[in-house]
Amino acid sequence: MWLAHLPHSKRSWVSSPWVDTWVISAWSLHVLPLLAWVSSWYFNVQNIWVGYEHASYQGQQFILERGEYPQCDAFGGSNAYHIERMTSFRPISCANHRECRMTIFERENFLGRKGELSDDYPSLQAMGWCNNEVGSLRIQAGAFVCYQYPGYRGYQYIMECDRHCGEYKHFREFGSHCQTPQIQSIRRIQQ
Repeated sequence: MWLAHLPHSKRSWVSSPWVDTWVISAWSLHVLPLLAWVSSWYFNVQNIWVGYEHASYQGQQFILERGEYPQCDAFGGSNAYHIERMTSFRPISCANHRECRMTIFERENFLGRKGELSDDYPSLQAMGWCNNEVGSLRIQAGAFVCYQYPGYRGYQYIMECDRHCGEYKHFREFGSHCQTPQIQSIRRIQQ
């Protein structure tokens, strides 16, 4: 059992079955630095990570930025969806860019109307985007979180310049749980 390999002082972190699963998963993936301090109701994230609902980076994605998460519901922020646990994690290495740049396209394969983004947009429609869908996108620098609904709500899709060479040609490349090209708000990920 992975927990047996943790030093005694770190073993005291674990005080509930839910946290037990999280610490073991984190340790087995060699991402223990993600957790600076853990108790049964408290997580302190020291870097920027993506947490996934299922193993092998599958399922819903959740951005874990620096800060405190007093309970598991805090992972989703204003996300309307609830998960019981996260079972795989990976760091976001390109989030330290001072300038984030993205181009969104109306249709797949970078076709149709396009828009250049370099800031946070709580509503794409309010900035002039004509519909509630993005067919494809290209990240020139940095990393972004795209949300299904305005106001940074709904499913989260983490888009990075270091993944897919920054090119997401079809909405199915947005994430393994993506069923629709519906994106209505976007924000930058910064360290």
